[in-house]
This record gives sequence, C-alpha cells and structure tokens, in this order.
Amino acid sequence: MSDRERYFRLAVDDFRPSGYIRLRLADGQGNLLAAQEVQIEERDLIPWKGLFELDRYLRTQGVLAPEEQLLAELGAFLAQRVLGRRSCPT
Repeated sequence: MSDRERYFRLAVDDFRPSGYIRLRLADGQGNLLAAQEVQIEERDLIPWKGLFELDRYLRTQGVLAPEEQLLAELGAFLAQRVLGRRSCPT
C-alpha cells in the first residue's frame, strides 16, 4: 500500500453567506467517499474556528481550560456536529 492510499482528505469547499459549508471526504487517490453540507450555527462558531485554526484556538481558549480538555471537546464536536451521528459509536 502506497503512502497516497493511506490517508483521507477533507476539503472545505466554501463558507456560504447562508451559514453553510460543504465538506468533501476523499481517499488518497482522490475518490469521493462522502459529501455533506453543514450549517454553522451561532453557538458553534468557536468550535468551528478551533477546527480550522487549531493553534489560535488553543492559545485563546487555553486560559479557560487545559489543552487536553479543549482537544477532547473539539474531537467530540467533530464527531457529533460535523461528521454526524452515524460516525459516533452508540
């Protein structure tokens, strides 16, 4: 298996004025595996910023909680709100 076959690529197509973004998941060869439009709600702005600007998020939010806690919260946000319920174990 080549290095190119071992990874996935998540592309964010655009932020839309309506508050939606389009996510595309592809394998290492560029084959589309999934696509989804996600509405960014006001309450989710900070976690979204954390996903796109992790260093900045950890610096600014680090005064409120330990880095490990922030990363765990972002992981939960990613699983529940971005990837959807199907990605979360029941």
